[in-house]
Amino acid sequence: MSNATFWALIGSLITALVALFAAYIAQRIGLLHFGVAQKQYDLNLLKSAPIIDSTVRITEKPVDGRAYHPWHFVVASIYNHGDLAAKQLKGHWRMYSPDKIIEERTIPVVRDAPGSSPYEFEPIRITGENVDRAMAGDGRFTMNVDIELDYFGISKDQPQHYSARYQYDAKSRDMVRI
Repeated sequence: MSNATFWALIGSLITALVALFAAYIAQRIGLLHFGVAQKQYDLNLLKSAPIIDSTVRITEKPVDGRAYHPWHFVVASIYNHGDLAAKQLKGHWRMYSPDKIIEERTIPVVRDAPGSSPYEFEPIRITGENVDRAMAGDGRFTMNVDIELDYFGISKDQPQHYSARYQYDAKSRDMVRI
């Protein structure tokens, strides 16, 4: 083997090693970019996922035009904060009193896809012995509202669960989340 052939062979070997090293570096950089892109995609997906929330409040309505001891109603609302729609929302909300002062009510919830604006359920009158007087501040009164919902969001085969608890607060004369 001649001297020129030897150096040509060494040059080819060095060129091949440099090309392999460059391919290795490019592959590592590509994997790094892919990992960053995957994390960004996952973050965007989580930020856009359906986020179900609710509100529960008390409203009053005068009885036959009388201003004293009006009837009281519970108004529950559900809505979606997320960018993607929640689908097949099913469950219920339950109004009850631990000391059995009010008539317990369970209202079914079945919505195909709640939007971003609140869906307000029909007001439910709070009935029971002396409830209206107690809510006016003439006595003790306990009332809870529990909301339990299942819905589909990002995953088509794994339902998500939403649960919220509210309790009547005599000081504010409204429902507060607990």
